[in-house]
Amino acid sequence: MLRIQHLFCLLLLGALLFNSCKKDVDDSPEPDPGPQDPIDVIILECDDFTISQDMLALQEQEPLLINVDSTETDYIFHFDNEIMYQFCQDAIESVLYNEETWTSTIVLTDETSFEFPSGGSIELEVEINPSGYNPLSVMLSLSAVREGKASVRIVGKYGPDSDYVHAFDAVGTDINLPIYGLYSNHINLLEVT
Repeated sequence: MLRIQHLFCLLLLGALLFNSCKKDVDDSPEPDPGPQDPIDVIILECDDFTISQDMLALQEQEPLLINVDSTETDYIFHFDNEIMYQFCQDAIESVLYNEETWTSTIVLTDETSFEFPSGGSIELEVEINPSGYNPLSVMLSLSAVREGKASVRIVGKYGPDSDYVHAFDAVGTDINLPIYGLYSNHINLLEVT
């Protein structure tokens, strides 16, 4: 009986020590992190030589041009690297968007031009046999930030000469591309551009 009492006391002492060493949990709310880090804005010089050098350096980074804003005095280019580049309007002749190639061309006043991929992010959904009656068909649904066109190349089963390419006429931010006549018993590869 004495052993059971000693065992009970040891267990009780162990439980007290275990609970007393337990780390306190702080239930207070976490402090407000404050405002998010701002996006970097790089203001570039306005002379023709400097702006050409800056644009060339920017083009080598191959960023995706998301958006272009303009004020009375400046163009502000938003790229996917979360940096905004601000150029004075006097140095830029025009900004052209090509919906066929999803590119933007920035033309300087000295007629130098720089091309950047643009269009923002593109989401693609694939639905196999959308009608339920044609298992060798798919519906490609594209959703993009900017309007554009799309073309599809079905990689041929018998080499490059058997490839099938089709450019769709639809222009928009949300485009459905129906694809019919895929190969049976074959892994079909489709390239969307």
